[in-house]
Amino acid sequence: MPAFDRSDFGHDAIASRSNPAYGSSVFLIQVLSEAIIRARGIDVASVFYRDSSGLSTAVMSSQVHFGMLSLPTVTALGNKVKILAVTGAERAPQYPGVSTFVELGLPQVQSTGFSLNAPVGVPKTVLAKLHALTSQVLKQPEIVARFKQLGFDVADQAPDAAAKRLLDEGALFADIARKAGIQPQ
Repeated sequence: MPAFDRSDFGHDAIASRSNPAYGSSVFLIQVLSEAIIRARGIDVASVFYRDSSGLSTAVMSSQVHFGMLSLPTVTALGNKVKILAVTGAERAPQYPGVSTFVELGLPQVQSTGFSLNAPVGVPKTVLAKLHALTSQVLKQPEIVARFKQLGFDVADQAPDAAAKRLLDEGALFADIARKAGIQPQ
């Protein structure tokens, strides 16, 4: 895949197209996309799709000028799409020539994460045991390899650190959504 450079997402590259638009199929992706266009100072319409297959089709057929797709989806699509950038702290091993958003001056476009959660009020001893067991499973080589294959990095964090990360991300995404005028649906 050709590497993405700043000109691909620059103001002129997108704004010069007639009716520029981006697609999303998940609220979080809409917020991340808004972070990109606001950082570049461009006016781009948002098109929301009911599912990721609709978004994939829209990107492949140029109905939208960009959209965020998972690495497994992009891999399956092959040369039907151009990867412009990847989220995460490091370049994707599958696409070493593709820059991260951070490298391109967009640190607010971070990798999305998943967390294991429990209801409020669960005793700390139970949470500690659940974390220890989960941590043990996530360190197994076959589990790490499978997550890598799916485009995920395992980040084994203590419950307090994970909670802080979620609160920080929530504040960042809420700020981006507020600035973009995005209302919860």
